[in-house]
Amino acid sequence: MQNNILFSGFSYSKENFELMKNRLENNGIPNVVDFGPYNVYENMEDEELISLLCENFDKLGDNTNIICHSMGCNLGLILAKERSSKIKKAVFLSPELQKTTRREKRVAKLRILHGLTPTNDFSVERPVNMGILAKLKLYKVFKQTQKLALESLDNMPKIDSLVIYGIADKFVSHAGAEELIHVLDAHSVQAWTSQHNILLSGISNRTAEDISKFLNGELLEKLSTGYQKIMK
Repeated sequence: MQNNILFSGFSYSKENFELMKNRLENNGIPNVVDFGPYNVYENMEDEELISLLCENFDKLGDNTNIICHSMGCNLGLILAKERSSKIKKAVFLSPELQKTTRREKRVAKLRILHGLTPTNDFSVERPVNMGILAKLKLYKVFKQTQKLALESLDNMPKIDSLVIYGIADKFVSHAGAEELIHVLDAHSVQAWTSQHNILLSGISNRTAEDISKFLNGELLEKLSTGYQKIMK
């Protein structure tokens, strides 16, 4: 049975994983598997981290789909390079491969102020209690995996991919997202939201539906409402 492996973001919690899993499964994506927290990769050399990442991935089966959010996109891209033969399709939600520039943050704020995000632009994500030391250690893993992910883009094997990011997400560089789309030759959705975790936002069902269509090989059509913009 094919698994759909979910790579959560920086603020991982079992509770938020369950919320995301339920949203996906309620929209036709079965067998959503938790890849787990990322503190197991702390204080490792690059080769050691990649080796453990691949080892943990191999335990979850062959011919899988990966659904990655935020920091999880770093791990997903590393695995797309190292384990391309085991990945059927890949979804990257809100990738943070580049630092958002001041201009991009200013534009994101203007898009919110001028009503370019829906009125129900809320998040149901639960706060994650994490001490400052734990945050610093995990941030080092984030930066390390971000670097490895960017390196993985060189000579990336062909993997059918979908990239989704919010039009007013202050954490996601549009230039970085567009570069990722270009390198992967990916389908993409520019979602009309300011929320970073789109699967826990006011448009979570629409996003999960698009992911489901992509994973099932259905045609992604541009929405007439302008709520999301789908490109190839």
